[in-house]
Amino acid sequence: MESIEPLLTLRGFPKPWRYPSKYVAARRRSAVSEALLAIKMLQSGYFRNAAAMAFLAFRSVVAARAGKIRDELNSVYSETRRIGPDVVRMGDILVAYVPVSAIRDLAERVGLGKHVLTALALYQFSFNGFDPEAVLSLYSRKEDVISDVCTIVKLVLEETQDVELMAEYEAYCEKQELRSALGGRA
Repeated sequence: MESIEPLLTLRGFPKPWRYPSKYVAARRRSAVSEALLAIKMLQSGYFRNAAAMAFLAFRSVVAARAGKIRDELNSVYSETRRIGPDVVRMGDILVAYVPVSAIRDLAERVGLGKHVLTALALYQFSFNGFDPEAVLSLYSRKEDVISDVCTIVKLVLEETQDVELMAEYEAYCEKQELRSALGGRA
C-alpha cells in the first residue's frame, strides 16, 4: 500500500491549505535551524554558505508570516492550480513555495520589506561570492557579509524568541558588532 504522507506534505512542510497552523510552526522551526546553520557557517569561514542559509531563514520567516494571512493572499491571487488531488489558489502556492520572484511582494505584505533587499543581496552573494567591483555581488568585504547575515539572524531571533539561537547570536554576532564598533580591535 502506498503511503499517503507525500500527499500531506510539500517539500517537507505540511501543506498550508490543509494544515495552516502546522505549516506556520514548521516554517518557524525551519527559520531557526537555518539561522543556526548560518552562524555555524560564518564561524567556519564559509561565507557564501552562511549567506545562503541566512536567505533561506528569511524566506522561512516570510513563509510563516504569509501563512498567517493566507485569506488575504488568496483574495489577491485568486487564480487556481491543481496540485495532486487538490485545487489550490495561487496565494496558497506562493505561501508554500515563496519563490524568489515573488519574495519582494510577499515580504512587503507581511511587514518585512526593509529586510528583503539585504536577503536578496545575500542570495546573490551565495552564487557569486566576493566581487571587488560590485558587479556580480554587492559584497567585497567579509565584514559586510557577516553584518548582513547577523541582521537576518537577528530578525529570525526577534520572530521566534528561540533560546538556542539567542545564545549563538550573542556569542558570535554581538561579538562581531563590538569588534566592528572598535575598529576591528576586539
